[in-house]
Amino acid sequence: MFDDRISAILSTLNMPPESGVQMQIVPATTPQFDNFKQFVIQYVQEHNNLEPNHQVILQIENSSTVEEIESYLKNHNYCDECFLKLYRKFATGEPQGCGCGM
Repeated sequence: MFDDRISAILSTLNMPPESGVQMQIVPATTPQFDNFKQFVIQYVQEHNNLEPNHQVILQIENSSTVEEIESYLKNHNYCDECFLKLYRKFATGEPQGCGCGM
C-alpha cells in the first residue's frame, strides 16, 4: 500500500520510481549537533568506561536528535543530575562532578 502511494505521488511529478530501490529519509544534522554528538560520545566513554564499539556509543553516533541521545542515556541509567553535568561541561568545557555515584 505504501509503495503504491509513493508511486502515485511520483507519477504526478513525472518521476517514475526505480524498481527495487529502497527510499530512506535521513534527517540532516548541523555541524553544531555533530560536535555535540562527538562530545557526548567522549564524555560517556570516559564517564562510564565504555569501549568505542559499545551499543550506547553506536546509538549516539547514529542519533539525529538530542532527544534520542537522552533516551539512550536514560536507558543507561543517566539521572537528571548526570545530564546537567554533561550539558554544563559541554557549555563551559570544565570538568563537572556527578553526585549520582556514576
